[in-house]
Order: sequence, then structure tokens, then C-alpha cells
Amino acid sequence: MRCTLSLPVSGCLANLQKLSISWIKLVSESESSTNSKDITLSFPILKVFEVRGCEWSQNITLQVPLLERFSIAIWKHHSNESSKYSIKVNSRCLTDFDYEGNLEQNIVLCDSSSIRNASVVIVVDEDKKDRIEKLGFQAYNHLKQINEAESLKLLFYKVLRHGKDIFTNLPVFGRLTYLQLNEVNGEALLQLLHNCPILNTLVLLNGVADLNKDVLTSASATLPHCFLSSFKVFEFKGFNANEHDLSLVKFMLANASILEKMRISPAFWLRYADIDFEKVKEQILSLPKRSSFCMVEFSDISSS
Repeated sequence: MRCTLSLPVSGCLANLQKLSISWIKLVSESESSTNSKDITLSFPILKVFEVRGCEWSQNITLQVPLLERFSIAIWKHHSNESSKYSIKVNSRCLTDFDYEGNLEQNIVLCDSSSIRNASVVIVVDEDKKDRIEKLGFQAYNHLKQINEAESLKLLFYKVLRHGKDIFTNLPVFGRLTYLQLNEVNGEALLQLLHNCPILNTLVLLNGVADLNKDVLTSASATLPHCFLSSFKVFEFKGFNANEHDLSLVKFMLANASILEKMRISPAFWLRYADIDFEKVKEQILSLPKRSSFCMVEFSDISSS
């Protein structure tokens, strides 16, 4: 059950260092007037701000000069009104940013150049297929604010299976060394790799979809820069042993020049499937490798 919290148009909590709020509707004390005003909240020494399942009916500005971590999670069923308004975060010390939602809310990070660790979880319901094109623009606006991050967890749920070209216009992540992905199609994965020139580690969850030979042939002609200079670790979790996943493994081994370790963890369902995973392992180990010192490791299928 959500409660309502009335806030002054301008307020300050001078001694607060951590604030976590959940399932609250934030409203201005002046909301009943015809000229409802935006809210500005000041927290001079706040270090951590966590928001989960909240609503707001005005633009909110947070003056948080020492804020180090900002985390927000908001979903469709309670975001209809909040999507009209924005939360603006003013901090020169923000290093960690977590977002979970459907991208309908406008989150503005006024100085995001200090962000080093970011997690973005994007969830789009099945009945929202009609807004996939708009979603691509919204995703770009969110991601460009964190393009200085060094570590990024980018998780998609029900997104890329409907929007094949949703992330064709991505910002360049010039400092990113660690990237974790799930539910990604082949074209989006390759585009992300091209936009991460110094990527060191890629963790892929739950396989890859729609990776056809034409895409791989084109990619082999123009390899991501990281394949030639920095890409050393590939962790494939939830490996399904299907044609798409095997094609990706083959592509990685054949083209990553300085790859040092590939670790493959089979999907849990394979332990119940009529698939000889030992033969799959033999097939992978026989593939040609561009990097002569790359080690390929497999997790025990019984532990998946």
C-alpha cells in the first residue's frame, strides 16, 4: 500500500547521509493550487539515495553535491503520472547509478562524468510493442548520461525480441572495460562491441538470438576495436548449445586477437535435454583460435 508524502516547494535536510524511500507518492504542499510548483530538495551531505516504487506529480530537483550512489526503480503499473515529470540530480561526486524501469520516466543526471559503475535494467511489457521505436530514443537518452562508466550491467527484459534495431544508435562508451548483457540479439551485441573500444570483459547471460551468418560475415570484415587491443575475457552464462550460441563462440575465438579466457556455463535445462554436452565441448575445443594463448573453460553442467 502506497502512502502520500507532502513536500514543501523547497526543503533542506542538512544532516542526512543516506535516504531510502519506497512505495510513496511525493506531492507538493501547493499541489491543490492552480499553479503547482516544482519541488527542490537539498541534502548537503547525502551520500546514498534509493527510490523504489514511488510516484511524483511535479518535477523534482535534488541538490546533492556529495551524492555517490543514486538508485531508482519504477515500473509501468504505477508510472502513468510520473512519466510526465522528471527527477533531476545535481551531484559532482556520483560514482554509482542504478536504474530499473520501462524508460518512460525522465531521469536527468546533471553531472554524470564521474559515474564509474552503472546498472540499467529495461523492462517492456508485451503490450508495449507499438512504442519500440520511441523506446530506442529514450534508451539513447538514458545511456548517453552514463557513457563515461567503466563497468556497465545492461539487462533487457522483453525488449530486443521485439525491437531488432532498438540500439543501433548507441553512445560510445569510451572508458568501459566491463559489460554484462542478457537477452541480446546478434546485431545489438556487435553494435555494443563496436561502441566499447577498450572493453576487457564481456559477460553474456542466457544466450544470443538472431545471429545469422550474414551478420557475422559483415562483422568479420570490420572487427570491433576492442577485439584487436583489449578484449581478454568472455564469460558465456546460460549457454544453450544451439546454432546461434555456437556461432557466437566460433566468431569470438576466430577474431579476438588477445582473448585470454573464455568460460562457458551451460544453461540449466541442458542437464535434462537429450544433448551430449561432452560432444559440444569437443566441437568448441576443436575450433580455430586467433589468440594462441586463449584458454576455454567449461562449468560442470550439473552445477548450472
